[in-house]
Amino acid sequence: MAKKKAEPKKVEKKRTYTVRGPYEIHCVKGKCGRFVDEGEAKEDFAEKAGDYKNRIGVYVFGVHRKGGAVPWYVGKTTRGFIDEIFSSNNVKKYNKVLIESGKPVVFLIVHPKLGRGRGVPATKQIGEIEDFFVKLCYEKNKALLNKQLIPKVTRWVVKGVIGTPGRAGKTAERFKKMVGLATK
Repeated sequence: MAKKKAEPKKVEKKRTYTVRGPYEIHCVKGKCGRFVDEGEAKEDFAEKAGDYKNRIGVYVFGVHRKGGAVPWYVGKTTRGFIDEIFSSNNVKKYNKVLIESGKPVVFLIVHPKLGRGRGVPATKQIGEIEDFFVKLCYEKNKALLNKQLIPKVTRWVVKGVIGTPGRAGKTAERFKKMVGLATK
């Protein structure tokens, strides 16, 4: 009896997301300092982001200063960036951190297909990407505003790699580069 050939595994094609931004978020000055006005900021973003405003994916809100940007909130959308980024709830979050000096910015991680609602695979994948970036941004800013997806407190660190501030040694830098954690 002839052996049955094993069928090759179907390799799922990877979707390539692109990063766009940073888009500076328009602020207005008030009696108590500056704040994001939902309507004005939404209008300004629509102009700057062009067609990307209606795309889907993940976004990272941060404050840009001399030393670079600090992430403050990671979100996802399957209904369009403009509606999600400038929802009343999210604008309240942004306004909490505007006491920080610097410019509020948002980066978009854009799904490769045009339009909204690309089905379950896109929704699941966008959720996975959000989860990944929440964990990554939390490593940079422990005051990240996300309430969900924040990693549980770990009882371990890898010196120079994860969970420790300061400069890593040469070995740790080489290891970080190998596993994709290097910043350069």
